[in-house]
Amino acid sequence: MRYEERSPVMVLLLTLVTCGLYLVYWYYCFYRDLYSITGRTPTGLPFFVDFIIAIFTAGLWGVYVDYGISRELQRIRQANGIDLPDSTVLVLALDVVSIFTAHLLFIVTSAIQQDEWNKMLQARAGQPFERPVTVVASIEASPRRTDDASGGPY
Repeated sequence: MRYEERSPVMVLLLTLVTCGLYLVYWYYCFYRDLYSITGRTPTGLPFFVDFIIAIFTAGLWGVYVDYGISRELQRIRQANGIDLPDSTVLVLALDVVSIFTAHLLFIVTSAIQQDEWNKMLQARAGQPFERPVTVVASIEASPRRTDDASGGPY
């Protein structure tokens, strides 16, 4: 799949000009791109479900969505050996502050994540991304020690 670089400035401007409609489209495209690499969405829910929840929670769910996006970007960077700074803390801080600014900083966090994505695309130089390994813990798969005096596990 070919991924599109978008100008972070254009993300800001188009979102402002379209009164936020472009941002919905941007999130949809970002979900699609992340899903094509990782096989999952940032929250584990389909885009439209996250969108509806974000509306009903007056944007609070969007903070978790942005955290999930940053987490997925970090996983992709690690799996592909891309050494870039992690923006998760900055995105979370701006999102939390955005609660008090009528969520206007969501536009800024999207531009930050787009810039991060563009740098990742440039680092791969057209090469496909490696899928991050998903670690699933299983109690049954863990070894049990029974060599202590009580004969019980651990």
